[in-house]
Amino acid sequence: MCIRDRLQTNEEGKIVLGQLTDITTISANAVPSSDHPRLSKFWNIQNEPFNYPSNLTVCQNDRIVLPYAEDQLNNRQIGFYQIINSPQTRINNLFSSLKLENNALTISGLQKGQYTLCLLYTSP
Repeated sequence: MCIRDRLQTNEEGKIVLGQLTDITTISANAVPSSDHPRLSKFWNIQNEPFNYPSNLTVCQNDRIVLPYAEDQLNNRQIGFYQIINSPQTRINNLFSSLKLENNALTISGLQKGQYTLCLLYTSP
């Protein structure tokens, strides 16, 4: 079944869809104007669970990209830490290394080492 509707953004340029029960994909087509050409976008939002690694061994300048369904980063729901074990164990909070790009969590610019990713999702 396909549902089609015309939506308008709010003052912030956003469209809030709410809970999308039984919806697996969304496609959008922006109405072209003299300032903007035609724009199309497609999202596959099937509610499949993601399995994220909690311990990461990273090489210098690795770029890590993971699907991320939230629309913002919140340090109460996600943590990213570097663990240094010499001569004493030290843990560095690297939350600022996390970026949200195209429905994905992107981590880059890291040094070689051991890292821990902690995710806590709350139900809507």
